[in-house]
Amino acid sequence: MGRRSDRDKLGGADLRSGPGGPAAPDAAPGAGRPDALFAETRGALRRDDRRQAHASVESLIRTLEVHFALEDRVYFPVLCTLKPAVEPEIRRLQREHAELRQNLATIAARLEEPAAPSTLASSFEDLVTVFLDHEAREEAILAAVESGLTGGDA
Repeated sequence: MGRRSDRDKLGGADLRSGPGGPAAPDAAPGAGRPDALFAETRGALRRDDRRQAHASVESLIRTLEVHFALEDRVYFPVLCTLKPAVEPEIRRLQREHAELRQNLATIAARLEEPAAPSTLASSFEDLVTVFLDHEAREEAILAAVESGLTGGDA
């Protein structure tokens, strides 16, 4: 859930801030979509740059872990509270988080093998495609919840 700023989510409520005030600077609006890391990793794999591919995949693992944790612990529970009908789809998205983590870990492990990194390009592209589809479905759920909050729901 990263295409829109965190402040725009849920009708302007800034869920990044807690009782202690605003969120840390690394939780800035727009943070969380790892597009630059996808491009960096893609390029390193295509160039067979094992060192850069490994570093990029490790950064991607850390970035996605923060992204998924924020969704699983903050956004998803709020969405389920605001519109309980979305809970089955939210549970599916949470399962997909685990699958995406595992797929990325597999790619990282395969970078340790002697095969050229470029042999992982197809697997990586599949992961990116799944992630982008996943994000689109999250955005659709968010839109449905927002519509319900603003009276646009049937």
